[in-house]
Amino acid sequence: MFFPVAFFITLIAARKIKKEYLYRLSINYPYNKTDIKWNNLIFMKFPFYSFISGLMAGLLGIGGGLILGPLLLELGLHPIVSTATSNFLVLFTSSSTSIQFILLVNKILKFK
Repeated sequence: MFFPVAFFITLIAARKIKKEYLYRLSINYPYNKTDIKWNNLIFMKFPFYSFISGLMAGLLGIGGGLILGPLLLELGLHPIVSTATSNFLVLFTSSSTSIQFILLVNKILKFK
């Protein structure tokens, strides 16, 4: 059930990003040279990279930001934005791991 929901959310987000990008193009928004220029190839690459980095992070037990950071740089994102995004992902990874640990310890202490 997870994969269809994630796919659906990805489609909604891609549609919103494309609409916003086309609007900015129509008003001649002054893009920075390191801003992502969204096209169909990047719309296919970004979710694929995100899926692979999440899969690898889950299998290897590392934060997703460690893998996604270099992939964002490969897409042409500014290094500061890539670093900030990676650190933001680490916040969620460490928070969820801490909550799981707290719940596990509480469950173990109940059985003793």
